[in-house]
Amino acid sequence: MQKRFDLNINKILERPEIIFVILAFIFGSIFLFKTPPFEVPDEPHHLLRACEVADFIFYSKTPVQKTKYDRYFFNIDKSSYIKKNSDNNKYNCMQREKTQFHFASRNSAIMYIIPALGIKIGSLFTQDGNILFYIGRFLNLLLYISLSALAIKITPVFKYPFMYVALLPMALFEGMSYSADSFNNAFAFFFLAFIFNLIFSKNEITKKDFIILCILSCVCAMCKGLVFFLFLLFFLPPFSKEFKLKKNIYVAILIFISFVICQLLIALGPKNLNSEYTVINDFLYIFKEPISVLYKILVTSFVNIVSYFKQMVGVLGWLHIFLRHEIYTLSLLSFISMVIILKERVSFKLRMIALLIILFSYFIIQYTLLIYWSNPNAQTINGFQGRYLIPMLPLLFIVFANNKFTFSEKIIKTYKILLIISIVYMLISSYFTLNVFYNVLGLDRNIMDDFLNNKVQLINKSDIN
Repeated sequence: MQKRFDLNINKILERPEIIFVILAFIFGSIFLFKTPPFEVPDEPHHLLRACEVADFIFYSKTPVQKTKYDRYFFNIDKSSYIKKNSDNNKYNCMQREKTQFHFASRNSAIMYIIPALGIKIGSLFTQDGNILFYIGRFLNLLLYISLSALAIKITPVFKYPFMYVALLPMALFEGMSYSADSFNNAFAFFFLAFIFNLIFSKNEITKKDFIILCILSCVCAMCKGLVFFLFLLFFLPPFSKEFKLKKNIYVAILIFISFVICQLLIALGPKNLNSEYTVINDFLYIFKEPISVLYKILVTSFVNIVSYFKQMVGVLGWLHIFLRHEIYTLSLLSFISMVIILKERVSFKLRMIALLIILFSYFIIQYTLLIYWSNPNAQTINGFQGRYLIPMLPLLFIVFANNKFTFSEKIIKTYKILLIISIVYMLISSYFTLNVFYNVLGLDRNIMDDFLNNKVQLINKSDIN
């Protein structure tokens, strides 16, 4: 009986993608229906972009591109969003002003195809904006689960770290929303897993492998900040005899084409400047003030390192719902322990390239926020959020992979069980935290706040009388 039980446990532990699908679907669905409309960062703007894509507007060059799908969402419940945003922030909720782009205007259409398809098909059967809104969210969740599960399945290394990262409360919270990060994060996991599969499992690259790699690289170029992953391709095994040119030449051409696609999308898109700050709006600023730029990035990183980590693990809602303190501590311990206990052989050169990709990607994001978003007179850079680091987390495991220490199968098996338990605890805790903010005894948090405030006012008046 005990042996049969152990065999069943071993079979379950050998399929982390199945564990992921079950947990992601259960808790992703809970997050989806528990979180009111527009309570995910910039979700109104991402919904507007999805409406554009549903109306076959793939290119946002001119402002005010109202679509026939916008009208469905004017009357959905926005009470939580409106209460949090002041009256002077009127552009934030399903508005297309003549002189302004919404924040998602410059994002590639490829990141919105699935929720746009949900809106388009759903509108054939209903015009209820609330129903259409959740159809789009649900399809995005299914896409996030599918790509992430496929990533966990095909990667020959770091399967449990991949699962852990994809189940972080922040990753799953974004995954069930209209946010471009839903597709961006899931595709990053899948693309890295595919590259890892080629590097660690293949003896040679066939034409079929290269064709798939070309398609994925073009998609990668249309995502946010993933194009730098392509430098990992220099670590691919040799090409098969079908190829006449050397591997590095093919890889260099592929990287060049992908960067051209990426730059074309940036050049053709709107500037999308933030009027709240005095922006530099000069991409060559680093050559004019290199010391100032590096100093600001270093100071910003040092001051906000704890905040970035918390945002990466999970700060839910409109980045105003913090999890319990022990969740962040548990997550940090999990990251450290996975690197130590789950042994993988990684070359020194691959580690260095992975580290350079992480640092350069981080630098580019901070620098972009400096010149397009921040006040140049401020000591720190505004706008960076820890969730931007989620796509790069699998590379972090490459950098710190344990090559030396080997643990027994029993220890590794016990550790995997404990890791799964910690993930479940983290997600259950996230649910209860969301529940405190969005549902108290079946009532919306804002309604309950209004009720309590009115109750206090009535008590004060009775005391005066």
